[in-house]
Amino acid sequence: MNDPASALSAAELQRALGELQRPAAGTAGFATDAEAIAGFLGEFADVPHTQRSYRKEVVRFHLWCRLQRQRDLAGITRADVQAWEGFLAAPPPEWIGPRHARLGSPGWRPFEGPLTAASRRQAAVILGGFYGYLQRCRYLDYNPFLVMRRRAGARTDATAPMRVLSRETLERVLQVLGSRADAAGDVRRRDEAERRLFTVRFLVNAGLRRAELARARMSDLLQREDGDGRPAQWFLSVCGKGGRLRQVALNEAALQALGRWRNHLQATHGFDVQQGALLVPWKRAGERAAAGVSEAVVYRLVKAALADAGRVLAAEFPADAALLARASPHWLRHSYATLTANADVPLELVRDQLGHASLDTTLLYRHREDLERARRLRHVAL
Repeated sequence: MNDPASALSAAELQRALGELQRPAAGTAGFATDAEAIAGFLGEFADVPHTQRSYRKEVVRFHLWCRLQRQRDLAGITRADVQAWEGFLAAPPPEWIGPRHARLGSPGWRPFEGPLTAASRRQAAVILGGFYGYLQRCRYLDYNPFLVMRRRAGARTDATAPMRVLSRETLERVLQVLGSRADAAGDVRRRDEAERRLFTVRFLVNAGLRRAELARARMSDLLQREDGDGRPAQWFLSVCGKGGRLRQVALNEAALQALGRWRNHLQATHGFDVQQGALLVPWKRAGERAAAGVSEAVVYRLVKAALADAGRVLAAEFPADAALLARASPHWLRHSYATLTANADVPLELVRDQLGHASLDTTLLYRHREDLERARRLRHVAL
């Protein structure tokens, strides 16, 4: 097998990678694979996390096409896709590089190691969508990923284990984080404890993606009168996945979390709570800034908060601690979706709150019928 860095000259490899990262002029009329790839990735400029994930899969697939199959994208067949699947499971050592190497840097390689079965399925989904985009742009006629059959025993979304924390676990986590914030001594520790509490409590009560919270600003909040003497309702205007706009309804717990966080900023730092981002970053001098944070910061905040709560709960609730050690921000979104989908909330409303493109996605969180079936059949035993 060829080393991707030696099969091409260093200058040619850098040029090829550079072309793949440049935005194309439009979404049609592409003259080269590099332009088509840049056009596809340009569609996700407003969702950096998605764009990075898609770039990783598309770039390494394109390099493999060129170096291993000597074909362009339009020349890839079903047999090539099957060979690619095998390559993902066992890439040769010369295609594997260090973790977190920057794309295009001297040490970068297309892989960090073999891909798991779940990662291989995800790669196929991304590349299938990529080829579908190229078809719609009339750059090519055939999608070799579209005819992939489902392997026997392959796990579907409906049977995949859901990464969810129970209401009881979440209540214990929030109690731990609240106690941490109340007991924090110096300002810096209090700041971090309050940030963790707000981030976890707001995410689990609004069902946001971490990127959505990272981008949220005070100017995105709006209040609407409900009429008939009912209290006004608060919403957060969100630009979600695929650039879809939606109004996220904020419940009392989410509003209380935001109120406590902004009151802390104002009382401790004199921060103007009517402006800037919902989640503000640290400055080097320890002062607050009006700018927002990256989604990576949200990820680290949640991971640290849940891991800390898990350590506190480990002695009395070891099962909780094991889950919290693995949990990520998206677990909070899954948990919110599960709690609301199994409450007396119409699924269409849950779908709109979460920003799902299809009701089928929302239905994955609906377990109430399964539990009812189990209760009714439990006594039918020999």
